[in-house]
Amino acid sequence: MISIRNLLIAASVLVFVHASLAGTEDRKPGRAGLMPPWKAYALMKQTQGRAVLIDIRGAEAYAKRHIEGSLNIQGFILPTRKFPDDWNLVLVCASLGMRDSIQAAEKLAKKGVKNLFVLDGGIDAWEGSGFPVVGDRKDQVHAIMPENLVWALSHGARVRMVDIRSTAEFNRAHVPASNHFQMAKANEVPAALRTFLSQIKAEDGVLFEKETGTLSPKERDMARVYARTEVVLIGGPDPKAETLTRLLRSEGYSNVRFLYGGFDGVRGLIKNNNSKPAANQA
Repeated sequence: MISIRNLLIAASVLVFVHASLAGTEDRKPGRAGLMPPWKAYALMKQTQGRAVLIDIRGAEAYAKRHIEGSLNIQGFILPTRKFPDDWNLVLVCASLGMRDSIQAAEKLAKKGVKNLFVLDGGIDAWEGSGFPVVGDRKDQVHAIMPENLVWALSHGARVRMVDIRSTAEFNRAHVPASNHFQMAKANEVPAALRTFLSQIKAEDGVLFEKETGTLSPKERDMARVYARTEVVLIGGPDPKAETLTRLLRSEGYSNVRFLYGGFDGVRGLIKNNNSKPAANQA
C-alpha cells in the first residue's frame, strides 16, 4: 500500500517538470472539462441562463465573496439536487487544484449529470481576470491544508511551492521540488521571489497564447489571460507566509496561497531532504 508520505515525495518531484511544460493538456475530471474564466463568462452571457455557475463552498465563504450571478450549493448537498438537462453547470471552488470542484463533478457524473464543467483556477482566477465579484477579499484567509497540497500534487495540478524559511532551516529539511526564497525582512517581498512570480506569469501567458491561437476574432476579443499556475508559500511557525501572501495578493497575485501550519504541517509526510531545490535558491 502506498503511503501518503511516499505519494507526496513522488508527486512533488514531478511537479516542477509538469508545471514547466507549456503544452495544452486537457485534464478532465470524470466527464467534466476545465473551463477558462473568460469562456465561462461568455457562456453565461450567450446562453441566456442555461449556463449556471455553482459555488460549492460553505455559506460563510460565499457570503464574504462570490462570483456575481453564481448560486451557492455546497458540495455535500449538490448530488441531491436535480438540474435541467439543457443547463451547463460550471462548478466553482477555492481549493488548490480545484480539488473540491473536481470531486463534486465526479459524483455528479456518476449520477448521470451531463454538461459538467469545472471553473479553471476557481474564484481567484475569475476575479484575477477582472470579471465581476460580489464582496471584499481583503479579509479572506488564503490557507491551504497539507492534505489539499498532497492531493493537488498527486493529481497533476499546476502548483509551484516556495519555501520562505531561512537557508539553514531549508537545508535541514524541505518539501522535494520546492523553491527557496528566504523572507529576511517582515513586510518585504524578496526581489528574487518577484522575479520568480514574473516568470510564472510569463509561462501562463505562453500557454494562453497557444490555447487561444486558433480562436475566431470574436472569441479572441473575449479571451482574457489568467493565472493557472498556483503558488503555495511554505513558512515556519511564525506568520511570515501568511503576511507575504496578503502582501502579494494585494498587489494582484491572486494565485498565491500559504500552507497552513507551515513546514511543520507536512513534516510528518516527508523524509528529511537536503537535496537541491527544483529552481533557484536565494
